[in-house]
Amino acid sequence: MIGKEKRLMTDIDNLRSRHSGNYTPTSNGERYLLPYEVELSKKTHHFFTSLSKYDPLNPNQEPELSLKGLREELLHLDNTEKLTDFWDNFTGYGLKKYLNPILTTNNWRKIYLKQSRDKTPKPYHNEMLKCLYVLAHLHRADPSFIGELAKVDNEWSGELRLYYPRLDILKSEQFSACIAQLFSDILYHQPECIRVVTKYLDQLIDLLVKHVTHPQIAHMLTLRSDDTDGPGLKILKHSQIATITHNNAINRRLKDAISGDYSSVSMEELARLPHKHTTAKHYHKAAIIMLRLHHGGPISPEMMLMHPEHLTNAIGNLANGLAADALRELKLESKGTKDGKKDTSLAASIRKLVEKNPKPQLELLQSLEIDFAGIPELHSKYLEQRIQYVINHEVDPEINKTFLAGMGQPFGYDTVLDYIRGNNLETIYKHFEEYGGLVGLHFPRGLQPLPDRH
Repeated sequence: MIGKEKRLMTDIDNLRSRHSGNYTPTSNGERYLLPYEVELSKKTHHFFTSLSKYDPLNPNQEPELSLKGLREELLHLDNTEKLTDFWDNFTGYGLKKYLNPILTTNNWRKIYLKQSRDKTPKPYHNEMLKCLYVLAHLHRADPSFIGELAKVDNEWSGELRLYYPRLDILKSEQFSACIAQLFSDILYHQPECIRVVTKYLDQLIDLLVKHVTHPQIAHMLTLRSDDTDGPGLKILKHSQIATITHNNAINRRLKDAISGDYSSVSMEELARLPHKHTTAKHYHKAAIIMLRLHHGGPISPEMMLMHPEHLTNAIGNLANGLAADALRELKLESKGTKDGKKDTSLAASIRKLVEKNPKPQLELLQSLEIDFAGIPELHSKYLEQRIQYVINHEVDPEINKTFLAGMGQPFGYDTVLDYIRGNNLETIYKHFEEYGGLVGLHFPRGLQPLPDRH
């Protein structure tokens, strides 16, 4: 049993399977349980205590773990075929460059690990070694993982960094599983308040930005607390901050992309071009799909019968907007994708979206849900915002001035992130309970529907 659990993490296909499925809503404020957290809740006490003493899921506390012991524990990660030493690669490539920015320090070893000559205790020594234990297995599963974890302000990361990060879709699913494993390992034995604020942190940041000028919230944002979060919680906080910076990076990338001109004959012009994998019919069908999505739910047959010409015109306008971007060869592709750019081109995503939603027009407009599985978030956001731009333009072009301005970096964004970085998670929880309540802001309570995790 010892080591078996984390050995499974080095098999990326097993890891993806473990973390597949939808999230489970909860009523304690943390919003959801990850699929693997649900699985862990069914395990016996023996499962946890039989894990390696370096495993964060093992609740037994050793007096003091050692770096030498961890290195011996990780010998099974050596590549016996190529006779390469895993530890040297892990500490040199995987940690040296990336762990300092993740933990916001200049020397993570000195800060967290007790050296033989140190006389003062290092309260997070054991936790740091347990973090290294998890990171080592994830690094063995994919050597680029820790570098991806460190990235902020990146348009190819994903919601909670648990959906579609960057590069190609296969890689995205792999990183999705890695991050989900990290959250499950580090959060499972944490107090409820830590679990709540960590999982809600991305939405909390949005709320604080929205209410940054309110006197109580403005005062709260000036408060700072002693640095009492261990390295595991700092890793998760860094991941959530990356989510918010990712959202702003997407808006910056899309602000100019969605505002291109189109005309009433854009679809006709596209249809006359030589045949491509993604045809004018794909763009027309994508317009139907996005109209249904924009409506927020199924469009009733009665509404379609009452205003058939409005529906036809709306689909035509949206299709012309998408076609015009195809004519100008708008590119929203990732850089350096391992498997080539075909899988992450905008045209490929539009074609994939249509193929995943093959119903005829009337059935599509009445669909209960739209399948976006496998579509990079940057592309799904483009489709949503391009459609909104076209709809605004048809009503009143002046509306788009406000719409585009809203895609800029919001006021107070840096102030809120400075506050998040300057306080430990438990303190942020207490602050929000106290000051947020004065403004009518609260952590979510009661079961809430969650979107499918594709």
